[in-house]
Amino acid sequence: RSAVPAALTICETLLCVTFVLEVALRVIAYGRAFFSMRGWKWNTVDISLIVLQVLEETLSNAFEDEQDAFVNNNYSAVRIIRMLRLVRVVRLVRILRHISELRTLVLSIMNSVKALTWTLIILFLIIYMFSLYLTQLVSDHLQKPNVGVYADELGNYYGSMGATMLYLFMAITGGVDWADLCTPLLYEFGSLMAFAFSLYIAFSLLAMLNVATGVFVDSVLKSQQADRDLFMVNNARELFQGLEGGINSSMSWEVFQSKLECPQMNEFFKAIDVDPSDAQSIFDLLDWDASGAVTAEEFLNAALRLRGNARSLDVALLMRELRRISREFH
Repeated sequence: RSAVPAALTICETLLCVTFVLEVALRVIAYGRAFFSMRGWKWNTVDISLIVLQVLEETLSNAFEDEQDAFVNNNYSAVRIIRMLRLVRVVRLVRILRHISELRTLVLSIMNSVKALTWTLIILFLIIYMFSLYLTQLVSDHLQKPNVGVYADELGNYYGSMGATMLYLFMAITGGVDWADLCTPLLYEFGSLMAFAFSLYIAFSLLAMLNVATGVFVDSVLKSQQADRDLFMVNNARELFQGLEGGINSSMSWEVFQSKLECPQMNEFFKAIDVDPSDAQSIFDLLDWDASGAVTAEEFLNAALRLRGNARSLDVALLMRELRRISREFH
């Protein structure tokens, strides 16, 4: 095995030093609060990754490459180096906090596991039932003395239960052309069997897989909405925790106006699709009780309710309020 290229080694060392300096500066800036502040779990992961990466660099420098370790019969060091290299993948988890699209994609995949499991179960049952009948039919046919020219193809495709299930699965997933599987059935059993095989293909592709795709899309949309709601909750918490009094404090118009340039406030206006120039109107809308200040609860409720189009419930409540006001004036 050849040694690691020098350029790659230099890049890894520079990244390790940069990572260590970044976490060291954060520890110096926050002090003991680094291990108790919001996000302390991520801070603990960063410390663990630093320790493991420094250990990896130390072992890698102790041996020029894995071949030197083999020459010195130090197999344990080789295993440790290889395991520590796998830990680098954990660094990707840190990126999920900062890239919303990547976080949404990962959460959507995780939330789709349940739907995927049930889809595979249903698909397995359908393939199993059709394979059971098809394998038995072909097995009885091959025992006849006079078999057609497609006997070899029938034996290859449908000679056993496992082979039949595999080829039926490949037929609906693009692994093999289903016309190749249907041709022996057509010439050995007639058009009725070919029609039954075509119905299996049509049902699997046009019905079941399309329905499964719709379920996955619905799951992705729900997980995306849940991720946005959670992001808005965390965004509002961070905004009010920066005020005097923390999450239980209120925000006056002066404070609200001074926070227009902060990232949390920009995310709020982006979520409700309103330009920050309309901040005064938004503040009046947030202040439900006309107290001149907005609490964290009012801010969060507005962030969740003002997004997107008006729902039927919102329209019904507005019509009810208009009728109440009309009765008061008459």
